Amino acid sequence: MKYNLLLYYKKKLVLGFLLLMQFSAFSQLEVVVVNMETKEPIPYASIYLKNTENGTNSNLDGRFKLLLNQNDTLMISSIGYKNVEFPYSSIEDTLFLEEDIKQMSELIVTSDRSLKIFPARNVIGELKSSFFTDNYWLGAGGRPYKIARLFQYENRFEETRFLESITLETLSYINGAKFSINFFTKGLDGMPKDPLLKDYIVFDCKKNRSKVKIPLLDYNIYFPKKGIFVVIQFLSIDQNRSIRDIPLKYAEKEYQYKYNPSFSLVKTESPSLYTYINKAQKWVLSKNKLREIEAELVLIE
Repeated sequence: MKYNLLLYYKKKLVLGFLLLMQFSAFSQLEVVVVNMETKEPIPYASIYLKNTENGTNSNLDGRFKLLLNQNDTLMISSIGYKNVEFPYSSIEDTLFLEEDIKQMSELIVTSDRSLKIFPARNVIGELKSSFFTDNYWLGAGGRPYKIARLFQYENRFEETRFLESITLETLSYINGAKFSINFFTKGLDGMPKDPLLKDYIVFDCKKNRSKVKIPLLDYNIYFPKKGIFVVIQFLSIDQNRSIRDIPLKYAEKEYQYKYNPSFSLVKTESPSLYTYINKAQKWVLSKNKLREIEAELVLIE
């Protein structure tokens, strides 16, 4: 009996030592991402651990925190900058991104819109969901994902080629949760290719379920004949984090962080309306491919 008890404590000691070694191999870094030339912070950059889907976003001040292993490599990307990889040994308190002149020159220049007293309008898509419909809420779980929906061009849009507004349905457990959007061209592979705006547009949403209408006229976005993607960027920042109760089978409850907001997806039969998702800087077809991002896009003359 005494021998068995001694063996038990030895096993516990070894297990504790192994766990200590495992955690000591990790360290939480706090880093700021800045423009190499201007030294200004780069907000909402996407940061991934290479060969994983884990990561975060820089906040408004360009700062982020992330738990890293000594074998990890950071992958950082932001519109208008070259994608960069930083091995653990090269990571410092400040990381610099270089502007991508080629990418900036390839950004599509939007056309000037002539003002009319009674301009014509067209609407693509509709907000179908209600509390009684079969909708699905998609969140990123703290990962810096992007999701996209394609709007196809139709001949009836010839006279209404400018984007006036887009409305999305959101669900949030907190007030003021932020997300950002951009618009992309359609590539030969059917995936989002080039951004139409230099920066993502950042918006807040209300607590609970709400419709967020985003005005777009000031950006003079012209509808390409190959179609246009709306791209939503989830922001893995502290401001978007809330605590929720998760019931467990063997415990009363466990607290878990949730990142807000989530976006409504509704059923679709059209392959052109499938939801696309960007993980670790690669676009793929979402597992929820039979559902589209619920959105209403208004075009104006």
